[in-house]
This record gives sequence, structure tokens and C-alpha cells, in this order.
Amino acid sequence: MIQLIHGNNLYESNQALQKLLKGSYRIIDGSALKDIDEIMDSSDTISLFNSQSLTIVKRIYDNPKRIVLLKKLLTWLKSQKQTPDIIFFEDHLIDTDRYGRANKKPGALQAFILEKGKVQVFNPKTEIQLRNWITERLSSQGLTIDKRLIDLILVRIGNDQMLLNMELEKLGLYTKALGRTNVIESDLEILTLIEPDHVIWDLTNAIVARNKVKALELNEIMMQEQTDALMIISATVKQLTQMLMVKLFPYQKEELKKALGIQDFMISRLNSAANAFPEQHLRMLINKFIQLDGSVKQGLIDVKLGFTLLIISL
Repeated sequence: MIQLIHGNNLYESNQALQKLLKGSYRIIDGSALKDIDEIMDSSDTISLFNSQSLTIVKRIYDNPKRIVLLKKLLTWLKSQKQTPDIIFFEDHLIDTDRYGRANKKPGALQAFILEKGKVQVFNPKTEIQLRNWITERLSSQGLTIDKRLIDLILVRIGNDQMLLNMELEKLGLYTKALGRTNVIESDLEILTLIEPDHVIWDLTNAIVARNKVKALELNEIMMQEQTDALMIISATVKQLTQMLMVKLFPYQKEELKKALGIQDFMISRLNSAANAFPEQHLRMLINKFIQLDGSVKQGLIDVKLGFTLLIISL
């Protein structure tokens, strides 16, 4: 058996690898190899339990000498009467073009593995696939969840399945400990705030709604965590601008996604928030924060004091 597992979805590729780990195996760090002797020696090793010995070579495509090593590997593999039991594992796409897309024509080693074994490529899930996967993961724990809350989870955590999987397990344990089989919005507070945009979203939402107490509380938390407080102002302006853009161009979803660099669920959420407030209100807030940014950079006011005064004046 010879296989190649690669792609930008580390969770899925690790899941595929785990399914193949039966019997004895040895892991080799391909990124640090100076020659292929270690791979050849490992493939010839027979387990003490008389079962097949599997060799897992990780990240050989990250090796500075990969061109020479891959050429030697291919020559050696072709010389073997029986294809060795080797799995090549990469935590990113290999053989990509300048845009990061997989080449239509595979490299020589990849072509050999395709002929003699199996190649598995794992890319990030689409938004629809990710939502379905979250539903399935919670369902496997005996839980149900509303579609709106799935979007909130994605805002808080992002789309990294490895992080999402850990947080969903934590969410499941927490919800079941409360004696419920359905996830409610307050349960999401247990989730770790992986995605910083979530905090900015809550802060911006409080500012737009003139919820001064909540805005001051969130600002205090972020000021303590951020080494560069000006980033908070910049991120707030960015969020407010996104809300205004969605309000001004409600029927240009695809153009907005591309221009703003955001996903479908964020467009929907921005749209819901923006529709609750007049255009002039959003413009006024953007101008106030831009003025604050300028005053802080000119040394006219302390950033924390300026932010606090701005919130109080809403």
C-alpha cells in the first residue's frame, strides 16, 4: 500500500490518516531528511509481531532538498518488486500553481502513487458543507441546533475544522451537563473566542445600538488584551464600513463578498444589523471614529480616554 494525503484541511486529512494507522508504524520527519536511507530502512523493517510495518513520511515536500529526494524516492520505488507500505502526509496542497491551485498535471512521484496506490486531497469545506458538518457533529452527540446559532459559531471560531471540532466537543459536554439536548444562544458563551472579529462585532453592535454600558465593558476587555489599542479603532471602523456597504448595496452580494473579503453568513449578519439603523447614523459613527483615530495619532488625546469619551457621547 502506498498513499499520498495532502490538502489545506488539516482536520479531514488527519482523520483520513488515523483510519490507516493499524498495526506497527514509524513516523519520519521528511522535512529534515538529508537522504532517503531512513525511508528505505524503515520500509524493510518487519514488526516484532509479524504484522506489516507502515512508514509514514510527513512533510517531505517542505524539505529544501525535495527535488533531489523525490527523484531518488521515485527511482527506488520503481525498483521494488513489491510496492512498500508508505504513506506520504502533507499538511498543505502540493504541486500548486502561483495562485495556490492544484496543478492539473501531477508531479512524477504523485503520478506513480496514483498508478500504484491512492492519492487523497482534502480542501476546506464550502460554507454549506461546513454548516452541515457542524450540525452532524452536534447530532452525533445527541444535540440539535438552530441554523442561526451555527452562523454565530462560525463568527466566533472561524472555519478551521480542527478548532471547530474541539469547541463543538466542549459545547456538547456543556449543554448535556445542563440536561438539555438543544443548543441555545447563551451556551455559546462557553466557546473560546478564537476569531477576533467576534469581539469587534459585539463592540460595534453595542456602539451602533448606543448600548454604552456594554460598549465600555467590551472596550475595557479589548484594551487589556490588545498591545496596540489603535487596532481596536481601526477594526471598529472596518466593521462599521462593512455594515454601511451592505446597507448601500443590498443586491450585490457576490461583489460585496469579494470586495470586503467576507463569507455568506457574515453578509447576512451585517445586513440584519445594518437594516436596524439609518444610513446617516452609520456614517456619523464612522466619521467620529476616524476623527478619534487622527487625534490619537497626533498625540492630542489618549486612546483609552478618547474611546471612552466617544462612547459616552453617543
